[in-house]
Amino acid sequence: MGILLLVIGALGVSSSVLKLRDRPRAMVGVSGLTVAEGMLGAITLLGSGLGLAQARSLAWTLVFLVLGTVIWSSIVHAQRLLAHHRARDESAAERFRASLKS
Repeated sequence: MGILLLVIGALGVSSSVLKLRDRPRAMVGVSGLTVAEGMLGAITLLGSGLGLAQARSLAWTLVFLVLGTVIWSSIVHAQRLLAHHRARDESAAERFRASLKS
């Protein structure tokens, strides 16, 4: 169970770090879900080292909470990125049409 907590915690932290890099953050901003995901991942990592695996029900709750947050945050982040790309493409198309009319 301790290894599972370690892996799930590392997944949560690495996923949030990748979402908080400069370029995606500049495009869509910082999501509270991403910050929560990183914090839950860090808590899980620390808990795996402190013996959280001894309390099975708490450990399983934390595993499912981190996995749910990672999935939910990833879906929201992907939707925000797609909306940004869609808006950028529409803006480029409008500029192209305007340049053809001139």
